[in-house]
Amino acid sequence: MITKSYTDSNEQTALHITQEPVLGECKHILVVDDIVDSGVTFKYIHKYLSEKCAANLPQITFASLVYKPNKEFNIDVFGTVADNTDWVVFPWECQKI
Repeated sequence: MITKSYTDSNEQTALHITQEPVLGECKHILVVDDIVDSGVTFKYIHKYLSEKCAANLPQITFASLVYKPNKEFNIDVFGTVADNTDWVVFPWECQKI
């Protein structure tokens, strides 16, 4: 599954799925994102998977490189915690000078 909520110029847009997942007989799903800020993406994915797999919901683990703690969504695994006021820039977001 691939989701997108930002344009190429880093403007936030409505969250949408750009590639549907192939679920089959999944027993465990790992959902990974580079950063969890508001939790909106993970909440959306959790709702989507809950609806798609209503009859046989697999265990879902949510992981992120950077986690900004919030009351909306708690994740299972993260690399580091950032303050909610920090702006995080990843190496793949930097333009070559």
